[in-house]
Formats: sequence, structure tokens, C-alpha cells
Amino acid sequence: ADVRVDSVVKRPPTDVFATFRIMEGKPILLTDLAISGLDSLSEKERRSVREGLPLRTGQPFNLALLQASVDTLVWRLRSRGFPRADAFREYAVDSAARTATAGIALEPGRRMRVGTIRVEGTERVDSNVVRALMVTREGRVYSQSELFSSQANLYRSDLFRLAAVSLDTAAFDPQDTLVPLVVRVSES
Repeated sequence: ADVRVDSVVKRPPTDVFATFRIMEGKPILLTDLAISGLDSLSEKERRSVREGLPLRTGQPFNLALLQASVDTLVWRLRSRGFPRADAFREYAVDSAARTATAGIALEPGRRMRVGTIRVEGTERVDSNVVRALMVTREGRVYSQSELFSSQANLYRSDLFRLAAVSLDTAAFDPQDTLVPLVVRVSES
């Protein structure tokens, strides 16, 4: 409605040059961002998970920032012991009032700990060396960020040209409280 587009086209004999001038107009402001599904977390954890999201009330509404906020929330939950965390988003825009509301419904699932860590691909390097290089350990609260840090440590060791640390989906039982991991390496 408030957006205006102006264009200029120049046509020399062998080319075409198009210039577009876009005047955005007034932005649609986010008036409410509701986040639900964090009831199983402590108040301190809830604040920590929700703070500093890319999409903020009072700022222009942006679908990319809404998705970035969803991704941030899921990452934070997966790094706090919830490997099966997921999220669903919704939004409504009132073009006449130039406002929008958004909601993110989180489903953290169960908080879990790291179970067995299976190592694949070692030939010359002992699997205990692989485990020693990892940040995550059996019995610790599951953390996606610790899995990435473990993978980075394996690469930095220069012992491996390939290293992947992930949930062992073949051995994973969603009813269990332990998450089995698999470390796949290819030695340098």
C-alpha cells in the first residue's frame, strides 16, 4: 500500500539497463511476540533461552528474523539437554494498522543425558584418543553446542581429515533418558 516503485530503462544498441527505485513507506511493527512451551524450564533458564532474539517487539516485522528467532530458540534448547526440541511459528499482519503479532510454540521434549559414545573409522588412532578430544562425555546433559565443539576439537587435532559427531539414530530410543552418540572419523 505505502510501497512505491519507480523504474528507468536505458536501451543502448546491445544492452538493457534497468534501475529500480523502491520507496518502502512506513514499516509494519511487531506489537507482540508470544513464546510458549518453556514451562518445564526454570525461570532463569526461560529468561536465558528467550533473551536477545533477532525479532523484537516494537521493531519492524520481518519473516526472516522470525525464522532466525525460531532457529535460535531450538538451538538453545538443544544445547540445554533437549535433543528433540522443535518449534512452530505463526504470525498475523494487520496492514491497515501497520502492525503484526507473532507466536512461537516450542516443544522441547524430554531433557536427556549423553549415553554411549560409539567411535567409527579409527585404524591407527585409538578410540580413547577420540573420546579424550571430545568436549561432551557420557553422563553429561546433552548439548548440541558441545557436539560441535567436540567435532572442532577432532579437526584441530590434525589426526583426522573428516570428523562428525552426531546423535546415533540407529540406537536412539525416545523413551530413554540417554542419548547415544556416534563419532565418525577418517584419519589423516
